[in-house]
Amino acid sequence: MGTTMKTTTRKTEIIRRTTITLDHREIGKGIAAYRIRQKTDDRGTPLEKREGLARVEDLGRLVSGELELRDLAQVPLFKRGDWQSCLISVKPEFLIWARDFGFNRDPDEDPEGKDRGLHDPKRRVSAPLSYLESGKEVHFVEFFSAASQVFDFGGLPIPVCLGFDYINAGLHNGVFKLKRVVEILSGRDDVLLVAHGGERSPWLGEDLGDFIGSIPGCNAARGQDRCVMFYWRPGEVDYQKVWARAVELCRSEDGHPSSDDLRRAVLDLDILGLASARKGSGGFIR
Repeated sequence: MGTTMKTTTRKTEIIRRTTITLDHREIGKGIAAYRIRQKTDDRGTPLEKREGLARVEDLGRLVSGELELRDLAQVPLFKRGDWQSCLISVKPEFLIWARDFGFNRDPDEDPEGKDRGLHDPKRRVSAPLSYLESGKEVHFVEFFSAASQVFDFGGLPIPVCLGFDYINAGLHNGVFKLKRVVEILSGRDDVLLVAHGGERSPWLGEDLGDFIGSIPGCNAARGQDRCVMFYWRPGEVDYQKVWARAVELCRSEDGHPSSDDLRRAVLDLDILGLASARKGSGGFIR
């Protein structure tokens, strides 16, 4: 005959107090670079350590207990037209890439597109407060990925490389004398011509010159079957002129110029001297 054992469920409360240490340095506009360390009192084992950018107001609410750590927004967001941009901390090479390639890849060094460009972590600063404390150079920029644009901390546009081709700038033989286009652009230090018309253009091996390619059949038309692609790497002065003109040309209801508005402004102002290569008044500018 079996034996019945009576057992009692015991309930034990284990209380561990958590200590959060906050270091921060204000960088302006009500924003701070911060570092948070979280640990328990029993062994002092770190539970979490993180750095980032946050609004000073939110850090104050964190200290007062009004805001939970998990609810602290890591990246402050800003409103631009109907879209949002975010504030990020970046290394100097981020600004160089912005000017040289923008939101594009390096067509020569990275043909497969493995480098993530402006989205690549190696060009960003994940620990901005530590960078500031060590004296390393760090920049705070407003990153507006939706429009392929970047602004400095004061809200001024930072020069960003623009790509021009037959789709977004009408750079085809229906509008331009392409050999003349290549001739003009090859003499400019702020232009990178892309071989054979770029990745949208399947090179057919014709004797069109190194920088003239064929427009794919789905986009081609009679008298519009050859193209050129290039990157414009703007200097500060030219980019500010183009930006001001793009604002005037902008067609969106929110008044914020798009990348196409910027391309339109470059051609409208004839920043690159391509007016002499145009066949007529048609093309991208209307």
